[in-house]
Amino acid sequence: MNICFCLVTDDGVEGLCGGVADIGKEMLEGQRGQCKSLEEFEITETMITQKGVQIALQNLPDLKHFRTFDIAEALVHMHRNGLNPPSYALVDVDLMDFSPSKSCGSIAVRLATSFCPFLNRLSIDHLHGITDSDLLSLTTLERLSILNITCLLPRDFASPAPRDYGSLTFDRGLALVLKAIGPSLKQLELEELFMSICLESILEYCPNLEILSISDCSYDDEESSRPSKRAKTQFAWPNLKKLQLTESSSSTIGYELPPESLLLALTSAPNLEELEIYNCETLDDDILHEAFQIHSFTKLSSLTLCKCKAVTKSGVDLFIQNGNALREASIRRCESLSVEDFRYWLAESEKNDWNFEMVH
Repeated sequence: MNICFCLVTDDGVEGLCGGVADIGKEMLEGQRGQCKSLEEFEITETMITQKGVQIALQNLPDLKHFRTFDIAEALVHMHRNGLNPPSYALVDVDLMDFSPSKSCGSIAVRLATSFCPFLNRLSIDHLHGITDSDLLSLTTLERLSILNITCLLPRDFASPAPRDYGSLTFDRGLALVLKAIGPSLKQLELEELFMSICLESILEYCPNLEILSISDCSYDDEESSRPSKRAKTQFAWPNLKKLQLTESSSSTIGYELPPESLLLALTSAPNLEELEIYNCETLDDDILHEAFQIHSFTKLSSLTLCKCKAVTKSGVDLFIQNGNALREASIRRCESLSVEDFRYWLAESEKNDWNFEMVH
């Protein structure tokens, strides 16, 4: 049931699924609770409040898809008031924290994994106060196939580097989660995390990824300082179809994609269909040429390069070859590319019926 953008209130939820609240009885007597078997319920952009969300959570045990931005706060409120819901059939959940002052993020993660053991998609967004211990609760989600984690900078962030802030770490938190549930993951998205990511560990623990997106994260210093180890590693992403890597555009954060991590990602995904790299100062022709020596990206159909100022025509030309599957490309604000380069590629795109978007 989809009631988004409707003027439905808590009374409406009470009427649909029944519950303990004593509202709407006069109007709905004899019709209350007729939708207790609902499996899909979308209520964003309605007049339903936290009370209505809690009524739904307590009275719809068969619910699999519940689209609302208030699940985190509702779970915490019910837990604190002794109104714990039953174990749910929910398969996808968005945990967002709109009240960081209440510090419900840590509890919400634990409650979600406890009450929703069948999750196959989990998005953790804007939550505050999460620790490594909280993340470890995710190891029980054996069916999880999509995991998205986004953390914003704290309100009081100023001069210290983000890697020095907070109680989240990679080795004692996220890495242990990926080691436990990584083989089941098909999609992993990490953005603005207060930890140093080790890309080689993600490669080892998540061999079946189809989509990987890492944005505005720092990387393991030891990994980036080692000599190239591509020939030594036995791991790969044979199923990876989409790779998106983004350096921070903020001078305050100052994250940078190390050349070694960038090369490791490119050379470990021989069957890529979509490649997107943004704001990357470290990507250059040498990295691209070395990656093409490992495999030639023959299945790549979509390429996006934005603000990659060290890439020249020599590097881009590698993707534009006979036999490659490239059909669309967006190349924007790459300072080392000239107007003449763009004219050449646009002419090639017209001859080959490609969809090229280029902004100098």
